[in-house]
Amino acid sequence: MCYTVIVFMVTVHTPLSREVFWHEYAKIPRHTSQNSIAAGNLE
Repeated sequence: MCYTVIVFMVTVHTPLSREVFWHEYAKIPRHTSQNSIAAGNLE
């Protein structure tokens, strides 16, 4: 499910916002449960 969310976000963001997207994505701890991310628990 998390993969779908990421694909959706990439689709929504324009190429000009790609750097912003990756900056935000980089803030997501890789060890965090994917379920919490998919649930919108982005702190």
